[in-house]
Amino acid sequence: MGAGISGTVGRNCGMDSESRFASYEDLKSALEKYQKENYVQLYKRDSRTLDAVRKRTTRRNFNDALEYGQISFHCIHGGRRFQSLSKGLRPNQRTFRKECQAHIRFGTSEDGQYLIVKSINEQHNHGLSKVAFDHLPHQRKLDSQQKEEIKELLRLKANKKLLQNHLQNSLGRVVLLKDLHNIATARSTNELSELEATVKELKEIPGAIVEIVVSEENVLNGIFFQDKEMRLTYQQYPEILFIDATYKLNDLRMPLYLMIVEDGNGESVVVGVFVLASEDATSIAQMAKIFKRNNSRWSETVTIMADKDFTERQVFKAEFPDAKILICLFHVLTTFRRELTCDKMGVTASQRLEILSIVEEMAYAGSHQRYGELYAKLVENGPENVVTYFNKNWHNIKEEWVYAHKNCGVTFQNQTNNRVECINQKLKDVIAKYSNLQLFFRNLLLVLESLPTEQSHRAISILQKVPAMPFEVGSVQHQYGQILTPHALEKVIHELNIGAKENQSQINQDLPMSVNDCNCHRSLLSDIKYCACTCFLYDHCCCPFVLYFCCMKIKTHSLSQLVFQSLLRSNIKYEYS
Repeated sequence: MGAGISGTVGRNCGMDSESRFASYEDLKSALEKYQKENYVQLYKRDSRTLDAVRKRTTRRNFNDALEYGQISFHCIHGGRRFQSLSKGLRPNQRTFRKECQAHIRFGTSEDGQYLIVKSINEQHNHGLSKVAFDHLPHQRKLDSQQKEEIKELLRLKANKKLLQNHLQNSLGRVVLLKDLHNIATARSTNELSELEATVKELKEIPGAIVEIVVSEENVLNGIFFQDKEMRLTYQQYPEILFIDATYKLNDLRMPLYLMIVEDGNGESVVVGVFVLASEDATSIAQMAKIFKRNNSRWSETVTIMADKDFTERQVFKAEFPDAKILICLFHVLTTFRRELTCDKMGVTASQRLEILSIVEEMAYAGSHQRYGELYAKLVENGPENVVTYFNKNWHNIKEEWVYAHKNCGVTFQNQTNNRVECINQKLKDVIAKYSNLQLFFRNLLLVLESLPTEQSHRAISILQKVPAMPFEVGSVQHQYGQILTPHALEKVIHELNIGAKENQSQINQDLPMSVNDCNCHRSLLSDIKYCACTCFLYDHCCCPFVLYFCCMKIKTHSLSQLVFQSLLRSNIKYEYS
């Protein structure tokens, strides 16, 4: 019974010529005990049922509980000789078959009432040991209930190594990390394909929109998903849309795109998701059209924040013609560092640092004049190929990435796509790399369902608690504190302070028809309903001078008309799910 070159069973546990079994169930129980005590794994090689035996003999009085008239069990290392048909393309394939002759054959007794041992060979040509026996697949096999419990634990992101240790201690058997992986990624036994099962599951969500895009060859191109709450949120906050993709989350290698808005409380809310097989213009345009078709207020989106990808930007420019497309500041700086290298531009390390310093300062330029000064410096000091690259790729789209130009529009002071990146990171904490499609969408929805809890709590706190403001009752700051969300109030107070500091000399004058203090040097409408200059420092909260002048000089003017209605406390979204 040792683990030598060959092994012989030392205890036969009732398996001899005198053994008799009144039913097949009794035989299976005895075999199970025999295998465990002798560290032998047998498999059923040949059999003949009682019905087949009755057809071959005149005897009819068999015990039906026997089920078989003849049956033989062989060692898994024996059986028929294995003949590989491989062409050597997968050289690491292996088999348990090694011509072991050990076996036990059973047949019926003379009276047909018992199964008895007809022949037995307990000489194995391989070692027998408990360690080797415990590692065999049959001994590691888990029942369906255990698999479901393990799958649920893995779905909740249980640590596989800790789970492995727990299972081995509680079940008393070997459990491999490979076994846990196989359980987690096992396909559903449902007759539907994985895609069909995923779509069916998504469509069962009340109010959900699920659209599948396929090619002419019936190949999957993409999946769009938006639930009822996403649509309602976009209807309420359509002004700015953040879009970006993340990768390696599903086994189809389809990037996941998130569409996000900012609500009046400064929260990031997902309003649409889609996955694409190909990031070409046609595929992205199809998803943009689906989004527009299901969201009637798409034309009120005035700003879209994306990355530098040319295809993506061009598509959204075409599909949202009235929206301004902005490039995430992080992507801008990353692209500069990736493209402006010594090898690509043929510059020295010191020249590269100087060039990067200039272009990065351009990105943060607070005025058009400052950008012009830095551009002139780059043209004067930069190598010709650097200037050519900059003119071709960046100078003509400066309104999409330079701070001063980007702020001439609705940005809610967002300069990056960090809102999307933050949610992407939460997704990666939950969704394992290259998950199958069904598991990918399940975990995606799990994350999206978990986000609203904290957001709702913060919003409800605003409604339940009165802000403790260090402002004189009746002051402009105090009045704004009564009508704005804390997120908006912080920005407005900042702009009021700027206006008071820079425009104190203008306060006692009549309302001017032009304001040179404004970066854009545009005219100011006399009815003061909004700043005609497009330099909205808090997007429809006007520039500091106008905001301060309106609040202090025009007593009859409604403060709420100077801001987006979505920024008012009365319009705050407090139900996120």
